Amino acid sequence: MAKGIVKKIIGGLVSVGIVAGTVLAVTKLTGNEPNPVDDTPDKLATVENIEYNIEDKVLSWGEVENADTYNVRVNGETTQVKDSYFTVDVDALEYTFQIQALDSTGEYSPSNWSSPYVVAVPVEEFSVAAVNEFVKDQVEQSSSSFNVEKVTSIHSEGHELVTKAVLSANGSSRIAELRTTYANEITSLADVVSGENPIEIEMGLYNSYDTVNYDSASYFLRAAEYGDQMQALRDQGYEFSVVESQAYDLGDYAAGLSGILKATSGIDTKYLSVDIGFGVSTNLEGFKYTSAIQNIDPDMIVEHTFVELTGDFAEYAKMLDEQNVNTQQSDLGMSY
Repeated sequence: MAKGIVKKIIGGLVSVGIVAGTVLAVTKLTGNEPNPVDDTPDKLATVENIEYNIEDKVLSWGEVENADTYNVRVNGETTQVKDSYFTVDVDALEYTFQIQALDSTGEYSPSNWSSPYVVAVPVEEFSVAAVNEFVKDQVEQSSSSFNVEKVTSIHSEGHELVTKAVLSANGSSRIAELRTTYANEITSLADVVSGENPIEIEMGLYNSYDTVNYDSASYFLRAAEYGDQMQALRDQGYEFSVVESQAYDLGDYAAGLSGILKATSGIDTKYLSVDIGFGVSTNLEGFKYTSAIQNIDPDMIVEHTFVELTGDFAEYAKMLDEQNVNTQQSDLGMSY
């Protein structure tokens, strides 16, 4: 028998070799023993052909055979859907999508997650999204323990940028005043957002209060009389509406309202960054509280901040106002 001959026999494979005149044979059975039962479900194919249509705000992907639902992961948050598309109203500068195919019958195991599909949302250098992202980055640099839920107002005081924002941490939310000092006097919000005006003193957090779910803004605007500058504008024929707002707790029988108000008189429009404190006759939530706000004594109103926005600060407020109208936010950004 020649060296290295390999013969195939019924039910097995025989390897034959010659080493120093001795014949060595190793036999491995391949067909005479029963195969173990494999109960592992077949894995679904990985999702491909992911696309995002920015105009329609629709994320879509290729259907996977035998899949009846999909997990959609958007910036780390997962939602399960039945169709091979998902509506996502993007409001950040960058989104990462991943899709996983599922079979609810259990006949097939879930697919691997798709490769990350990253969408860089095209925004203007100066936009609502750009300002919100800028504030978020600033807060994370100064205190990584907070998340920014929303920006309620922003204006400048000389070299200082003053921002009011709702911050969350450990399941609770607070509104805080954020102040950042810049090297040059602030004349443009776009210059700040773009980094044209360098920071001299990093952002600091001040005057932090617990947020509350009072519907303060809409009831306050129905009051018979306001205080100080706001009432002076009303006397000149201006009517007020809310662009953005957040109510907060100032202790028993007192509350605060921070945000951006819109004052209109004919074709004239003003945007105002406000922070207003007021005393009320009850500390109960619900009708008694909102009724007290609507019938508030003007002597109990204090305008801590009442700044008319100009330049692109006013443009930011206008864009925010138009965004609220376009998305039909019936609460006008208020927290309930």
